[in-house]
Amino acid sequence: WADDIIHDNSNHFDYLNWQWSRPLHYIDLPDWICTYDPNRDCKNDVCADGALRNYSQRIIALDLDHQQHQEALMFLIHFAGDVHQPL
Repeated sequence: WADDIIHDNSNHFDYLNWQWSRPLHYIDLPDWICTYDPNRDCKNDVCADGALRNYSQRIIALDLDHQQHQEALMFLIHFAGDVHQPL
């Protein structure tokens, strides 16, 4: 689901544009650097690590509706799978 919605003409939850979620699928490290630094590699939590933390909180947020909780769970499951792929 999360890979499908980043392409044009995919409008699962009536949002017009899911392009904002593209950088949440990965973490970019500088060339030849083998350590992850969140301040350097995940500015403003816009990476897979930030997405995992964000959606973990959204799943339990009392001020969100069922659809938002469902979306958060689907993103969380997907990004947990994405984060291990380079290994």
